[in-house]
Amino acid sequence: MKKTSVIIIFLLLLTYQKVAFAYLDPGTGSAIIQALIAGGIAAMYFLSTSYTKIKSFLLRIFSKKKRHNED
Repeated sequence: MKKTSVIIIFLLLLTYQKVAFAYLDPGTGSAIIQALIAGGIAAMYFLSTSYTKIKSFLLRIFSKKKRHNED
């Protein structure tokens, strides 16, 4: 299937309307975006704190072995 025919089918599907018994007010979109941004920031914070804890734990383990071997 050629790329142009895929694009045409996609555009036709976008224009197809189906009855939906639902309502999303304008505030819903901003709430979804806000939740996505907050989730991303929370994930970055979690990963950064976990990275610091894991790094310090590994440094403590390897520094003890190093000091033990020197004695």
